[in-house]
Amino acid sequence: QITTNSFLLEGIGVEGATGYNVYKNDVFLASSKSTSYTVKSLQPDVAADYWVEAVFNDVITEASEKLNVKTLQEVLAVPGAPVVSAVTSVAANVNWTLDPKATTYTVTLYDSLGLTAVATKTISGSITSTQFTSLAPLTGYSVGVVVNNGNNSSIQSPLAAFTTLTAGISNLVTSNITTTSITLGWSSISAATSYEVLKDGLVVASS
Repeated sequence: QITTNSFLLEGIGVEGATGYNVYKNDVFLASSKSTSYTVKSLQPDVAADYWVEAVFNDVITEASEKLNVKTLQEVLAVPGAPVVSAVTSVAANVNWTLDPKATTYTVTLYDSLGLTAVATKTISGSITSTQFTSLAPLTGYSVGVVVNNGNNSSIQSPLAAFTTLTAGISNLVTSNITTTSITLGWSSISAATSYEVLKDGLVVASS
């Protein structure tokens, strides 16, 4: 029976043997009075060669054939859906729950359907948040998290969906001021189809 950190090594006994020596990668590991021995405290997904020799008081037999054993790969828990906060027109923060087994996290930003990856980040296992920037205003996105431990990765978390806010007007300036008119200017917004100009809370023009 092989697990992520142990396995049972057993075989057919040699008549008259008083014990057995177990070796791992040609290094003495343990002695056993029976024909079985449980190897413990191993690392997941690691292979090693094991062999046994029989002991007859002061006489030791030749070594058995080597047996290569590889422990099972650890199954990492699927992380919960991340939490999206501080959403603006161009950025959003993503937070998730710490997994003590994580060496890194893969955080992927998708389109609103979760089909096309927009951006991917690799985050240290001790950190549980990141920020995505340079997003498009008034656009739907979704984000998921994967826990990594060495070459082992969990299934991706459920996706968390969010929509960026409408972009605000910036760099508003005035020019050509006369007694009866004024020219307003501002930075364009890529997603905008038109603009409304308000005076004292009332729309006075559109462009």
